[in-house]
Amino acid sequence: MTPNETHDEKMTRISAELSKALRRQAMGTWRRVRTRNRGEVARHAWQFRPTEEGTSRFLRITHEAMDQGDDPVPQLLSNLSAGRWLARLDDGPETSLVLGADGRLERFSRK
Repeated sequence: MTPNETHDEKMTRISAELSKALRRQAMGTWRRVRTRNRGEVARHAWQFRPTEEGTSRFLRITHEAMDQGDDPVPQLLSNLSAGRWLARLDDGPETSLVLGADGRLERFSRK
């Protein structure tokens, strides 16, 4: 976080950086992809639609994970790669994943 950056500004910046990287990675697998980015209460979510008729897939990252360090984006991308986020969403059966502050990528389920 820069000295004059608020917490909300930091989340917005990190979200924008992640959005670019995630979209680029997803396009490498699905060629054409539609994305939607939204803030949730305790996490940020990205929705991917690989095709017009395709089932939506969701990737969520907790705000706690996004708030670690001044520039957490490289570590977050590393954790996502280690968790094989794109392969897991592409191959199924998982359609929704969440990355926590502990760096683990797990199946997301609403409780």
